[in-house]
Amino acid sequence: MSKPYVFISYSRQDRDFVEKLATALSAAGVESWTDVSNIAPGQNWQDEIERGLLDAEVMLYVASRNTSTSQWMEHELRAFTNGGGRVIPLIVDAAGEKSLPIALRQFQWADFRGDFAAAMQKLVDGLASLRQSEPLDRPEVQSKGYVFISYASEDEAFVKELKAHMKERGYTYWDFQESRRYYQVDYTIELEGVITDAEATL
Repeated sequence: MSKPYVFISYSRQDRDFVEKLATALSAAGVESWTDVSNIAPGQNWQDEIERGLLDAEVMLYVASRNTSTSQWMEHELRAFTNGGGRVIPLIVDAAGEKSLPIALRQFQWADFRGDFAAAMQKLVDGLASLRQSEPLDRPEVQSKGYVFISYASEDEAFVKELKAHMKERGYTYWDFQESRRYYQVDYTIELEGVITDAEATL
């Protein structure tokens, strides 16, 4: 993605809200990055997330009742803020404000608990430097999300065929052997977060 864009960090349980948000951003001339719109089927989900984070101008952090169960949002936030990026929290329900990480409570947030259009206008005003002069095409969904794969190294040949099969059906993947670890987090907690957000576990 060559134009300046915002990276949307969210729990997969909030996908409906995020799709509505991404469509509204496009209509306002703001390019957005989400996993399902920017990761092609058959790609390593974690690697592509990290690439999307690296080049984003702003992170939109979708805070909801689901946020506290998403380990990946915590990883994304840490990686993005370590690079000095700007973060705008979006509060989408009553639990969203309480689930905000301490590091984000000092920032002005966009409150989506009431009128969506009014909150959207305030958000777009805050993203004025990223707006294009014309509305953008609505982001198209490329993948159906990722599948968590756990397997023994002896089964790598079978898993290679499995990945090709999933690619044909529109899925990305998180590979137990291939995907990178976050060593500052207990492995069982990390895996729980990955499995929770996965569309399926194999």
